[in-house]
Amino acid sequence: MNPDRYATALEQHRRGDLEAAHAGYRAALEADPRHVGAIMGLGLIAYAHGDPATALPLLEEAQRLAPRDPAVLNNYGLTLSAAGREEEALSAWKRVLMLEPRFADAHVNLGNAEARAGRAEAAIQRYRAALAADPRSFGASANLGGLLLARRAYSEAVRWLDHAARLEPGNADVRVNLGRAWSECGHARRAIIAFEEALRLRPADRAAASNLLLALHYADDVPASSIAQAHRAWGRSIEPQGPVPRPAPRPGRQARLRVGLLSGDFNDHPVMRFLLPVLEHRDPARLELRCYHTGQREDAVTAEARRLADAFLSVRELDDAALAARLAAERLDALVDLAGHSAYGRPAVLAARVAPLQATWLGYLDTTGLASVDYRITDAVADPPGLTESLHVERLWRLPALWSYRPHAEAPPVAKAPSEGAGIVTFGSTNNPAKLSDAALSLWADVLVQVPGSRLLVHAHDDPLCRDRVAKHFAGRAIAPERVAFFGRDSSAAGYLQRYAAIDILLDTTPYSGGTTSCDALWMGVPVVTLAGDRPFSRTSAAVLHAAGFPQWAAASRERYVATAAALAADLPGLAALRRSLRDRVAASRLCDERAIAEDFTTALASMWDAVTTGTGSGP
Repeated sequence: MNPDRYATALEQHRRGDLEAAHAGYRAALEADPRHVGAIMGLGLIAYAHGDPATALPLLEEAQRLAPRDPAVLNNYGLTLSAAGREEEALSAWKRVLMLEPRFADAHVNLGNAEARAGRAEAAIQRYRAALAADPRSFGASANLGGLLLARRAYSEAVRWLDHAARLEPGNADVRVNLGRAWSECGHARRAIIAFEEALRLRPADRAAASNLLLALHYADDVPASSIAQAHRAWGRSIEPQGPVPRPAPRPGRQARLRVGLLSGDFNDHPVMRFLLPVLEHRDPARLELRCYHTGQREDAVTAEARRLADAFLSVRELDDAALAARLAAERLDALVDLAGHSAYGRPAVLAARVAPLQATWLGYLDTTGLASVDYRITDAVADPPGLTESLHVERLWRLPALWSYRPHAEAPPVAKAPSEGAGIVTFGSTNNPAKLSDAALSLWADVLVQVPGSRLLVHAHDDPLCRDRVAKHFAGRAIAPERVAFFGRDSSAAGYLQRYAAIDILLDTTPYSGGTTSCDALWMGVPVVTLAGDRPFSRTSAAVLHAAGFPQWAAASRERYVATAAALAADLPGLAALRRSLRDRVAASRLCDERAIAEDFTTALASMWDAVTTGTGSGP
């Protein structure tokens, strides 16, 4: 045998030319039927093609011929795992490490097995061992970074993800994880760059595209028109020939609309605080609601949704094409998407036009970018007539109120205002740390300067990547560090809601305002000051305040925001009295009128149905 033939095949394999490598390995075996490298190479090509039934016998033969070769044993473990023989795979990788304790790939494979089994700490230790053996192990650095990201250890996650990106500059997945880490800590610009790089490497990556669109909402230096253009561009990439024709309606005028609700958040998630009232109070003679759960987690809230809905299906295992086919087969009158480009969202399914009427509501406070979506459901505060229509592909359908808020069952009683007795006002932010933009921090610094002696309590991840940036911002404004304190994520709803006991006035974020947090604050007796911006996701708290009966706390300018916060802080007796009365006032307001939102939603769907099936009107 010409030894160069095997070496050439091996190089072709490394370059990814599997067809040429396969021919080369075959030629090598014709010359030497016991050539371990060629046998193993053929097995690995079959493994790469997702064919463990072919790969396993080849690797078994290679292992029989070279029982003490760590590389052969390691690859044998891969094929065993692919064939579903996980325990045997673990045994093979452990034998590798008995022969060669510093064999990095075996540590990585054991780490991957631990991660699949849900043993994150054991997996992390395996990846660290792999990197100690080989600091250039891409698999170890990328996977370690991913697990640390899931644990919110952001600084170290970014360190290892950056390292992985340098090792394999063409890997898009690493860029997506880097973008997520930066975004979750409020570094919107860096997140955008990472997601854009992922899309440059893999233009058809829908998850990277949705992550980028979501990240644009957190940036305070991106105009609303640019965000709208980015959504439209994404929509055109999904609908290159234009939207799919509208399915024919079911025969006859439908007195009872069959409506699908598509979301990954049918669990203890803020979206359900607004959806459960509709599920519970809608008129079943007029509205059949079918829930399609694309998310991973199920809990007691899932069980409640399952009980209230006419049908509840977990569809997370279906890809976009299969899910679209399933929804089309349901013969829905309408599909309402509740997630958009947020986590577990499946917006591409709407591009397949699975129902005569398609709309979006609640979970994504912006356009989807899809011409196949007929309406975005909103209200006249979040989307004032004449302000945001140009930012949408969909037509806007305005309800009397954006939603109805259901307070959490674990909400404790309203606590005494922390300023009572102390004489010092504590401002606070309970919003997602991703919303901690420089614009928001600058606005809060203005408030602290305007209200001498006041303090600020900020929800921020317990990691330098998040907190150092916030602390440096206030230090740059000569605000003493003792005036700004942080708290982390609470594992329970009761623990989170108890945080409001330490806050006198909630300061909303910008450009991405709060929603559920603003509702929760009001319920816990805490007034909310917001800046109503020029885009829908900048106006959600304003919509909440209008529905609750406190439109005066929604400021139209930065100056008015600071003045509103300062005025509330200047009247400590009024602040204490407000705290004692706020829950009852909110409970009696439109914000908590569950039956009204169910009726409004039902009526809106019926009107939208008439509009799209008869071609009349575009909505209020």
